[in-house]
Amino acid sequence: MKYKKIVFIVLGILMIFALLIYKGSKDLDKIIASQDFSTVIYDRNGGILRVYLNEDEQFILPPLEGSKIPIKLKKAVIIFEDKNFYNHIGVDPSGIARAIWLNIKNGKRVSGGSTITMQTVKILRGGKRTYYNKFVEVFYSFILEYKMSKDEILNLYLSNVPYGRNIRGYRGAFLKYYGKNGEELTWSEAASLAILPNSPSLVTFKKNKIKFLKKKNRLLKKIYENNEIDKDDYELSIGENPPSKNYKVPQRGMFFSDYIRKKTKKNEVVTSLDWNIQKQVEAVVKNYKHILNKNNILNAAVLVIDTDTRDILGYYGGEFKDENYGLIDAVNIKRNVGSTLKPFLYGLSMDKGLISTRSLLVDIPTYYKSFSPVNSDKKNRGLVRASKALQLSLNIPMVRLLSEYGVEKFVNFFEETNLVKIDTERGHGLSAILGTIELSPYELASLYTSLGNYGNFQPLNFILDDKKNKTAVSVKLPSNQLISQGASYLTLDIMRNLNRPSSNWEYYRSKNEFYWKTGTSYGERDGWAVGTNKNYTILVWTGNLDNTPGNHLGGIRYAAPILFDILDSISSDLGEFDKPIGRFKKVEVTQNGFRSINNTGIEEIIVPIDTVLKVDPYEKQIFVDLDTNEEVDSRTWKGKNYSSKIINDYGKDVNSYLESKGEIVNKVKTSVSKKIKFLYPSNNMKIKQPHEENVKTKIKIVIAGPSDTNYTWYINKKYIKKSKRKIEFFTLDYGENSVMVISEDGEVAKVKFLVE
Repeated sequence: MKYKKIVFIVLGILMIFALLIYKGSKDLDKIIASQDFSTVIYDRNGGILRVYLNEDEQFILPPLEGSKIPIKLKKAVIIFEDKNFYNHIGVDPSGIARAIWLNIKNGKRVSGGSTITMQTVKILRGGKRTYYNKFVEVFYSFILEYKMSKDEILNLYLSNVPYGRNIRGYRGAFLKYYGKNGEELTWSEAASLAILPNSPSLVTFKKNKIKFLKKKNRLLKKIYENNEIDKDDYELSIGENPPSKNYKVPQRGMFFSDYIRKKTKKNEVVTSLDWNIQKQVEAVVKNYKHILNKNNILNAAVLVIDTDTRDILGYYGGEFKDENYGLIDAVNIKRNVGSTLKPFLYGLSMDKGLISTRSLLVDIPTYYKSFSPVNSDKKNRGLVRASKALQLSLNIPMVRLLSEYGVEKFVNFFEETNLVKIDTERGHGLSAILGTIELSPYELASLYTSLGNYGNFQPLNFILDDKKNKTAVSVKLPSNQLISQGASYLTLDIMRNLNRPSSNWEYYRSKNEFYWKTGTSYGERDGWAVGTNKNYTILVWTGNLDNTPGNHLGGIRYAAPILFDILDSISSDLGEFDKPIGRFKKVEVTQNGFRSINNTGIEEIIVPIDTVLKVDPYEKQIFVDLDTNEEVDSRTWKGKNYSSKIINDYGKDVNSYLESKGEIVNKVKTSVSKKIKFLYPSNNMKIKQPHEENVKTKIKIVIAGPSDTNYTWYINKKYIKKSKRKIEFFTLDYGENSVMVISEDGEVAKVKFLVE
């Protein structure tokens, strides 16, 4: 019976001890896992961009992976702190005995007898100096020795030990006291870092220089006596002075570092940023700063991206100063993008077969209810080639093209890229192609980088695998080919020939091939220049974050010079895009640039291989009286000498506009040439006008009709006048109004609308 009790007691003790070990092991795991390190952001070459203090405002760099402790520091610390470190199991009885003897001999506590393992536990656990805590430290030390290798424990100790002030860990101390981030230390530096945790007051190096040198040199002597250092190195090392100052930790690429910190929870992040390119970006922006400020333009944003890898190489969000909203990262603020989205509509329309590069687009005064787009140069060209419309960034042809392509489908395209977030609740109309869609510089740069990758839309990269491997972290993503390779190339090729009616255009010529676009928002609040080539994609935004307009702020005036100066400073390679093989087919087109079904093709062009170009919408087959050169039909051709003929009919409004400019569209007098059409306002339109008491408002009325004829005008069934003008202004009452026009040939047109 007694024997059984003893067995149960022993088993109970063992179970309790096992539970304590289990709990202690779990506690240690939690403590180690919850370590709060500083966040260190590196550029792609391993240079420090920025270091963030931890939540306790401590400067503590994460430990190096794989227990990579500098060998000199390892030996210095073991000789100074725990010479039997590799031989004990967490507690050194001889060390404890020696500490007790020294404390009794000196009549005070001069040594604690703690091993490196015990000190590691104490640093990680914290707490006051009590016998209980000492017991727990001993207990946890045994567990730590069981769980980790000696080098792992040493690495844990050196990565957390206090070094004075708010500095913890040898890596932070080496950086702050010696200004170095490498792994190689001198013997003097290693000895200094070994003694500082034991005497943190010595970090006031100038004040305690003599004490510091005595302690450091005593350790160096021990290292020499242990045959770890030869005589020459020893003598050189004891002659080295302590650090002369506290080095400032690099704080560079501030906005980019903040962006990275929000995107990852890693303590050490090797980013894609190239500091050499970043310096060039900042230098160019600084060079233009006085010009921008002089014109009331106080903010700017720049992105430089490796087109092929999509790595962000340069990132400028502002000056990072507490003035002019300089602490706001302009790279990630949504702004009105002006006309920078036109190339995407162009490529999409080409894929859909709505246009070819040679297609004629309409550029005349155009009205969509209360919306009437106007070209930036205030000119109209009647008919213009699609390629020229993009090169000149003409608003009217692009608005009309968007009307044909579909606003909803165009907005959905951006959603499908998964690169941008558009506020779809506000609704978007035809003005979307002129800039009412708001995007951040980061989002817009993502889109152009994808266009530079022949229409495959993928996100930008900002984190690399490690300092040695300079490739971006690979994330397997499905192909997102939203614009065909053929349409992307043809669009880019047009952008290479971008031009503007500007006297200083030649100033922007670069030694690099570059495929670019500018944009200016309504009210001159945003100026954009963005483009791409085989090597780089660059975006520049200029404006004011408080949304005030600048003086003549525009993409071509201010953003473009910055873009090309950056391009020339970082690249000497031509950067020309290769024509994708097998992505095109040849198509014969009419003089209007569309597919012909009447055998009237005059030239052969290339289009994307899967595109079915639409049939020429302007070509029309009619029958003509050969004697009078007038159109006839089945009702009028009886007894006449007639023949079929192919003509171009661009519509009543376009034909009328061209004729008003003296252009002969067709020598044939067609049946519709006599017709009258109201261009503005349209039927049932609501026209909003400012209300003033006892004041009536003038409304613009525009018609299309034959030239050299008199028109009789009636307002609300009341005769007003006769004139040859096709644009009139009439004073109308608020409410419903009707206008009727009668030509000399008896043609009649009517319209009803509401003036509010």
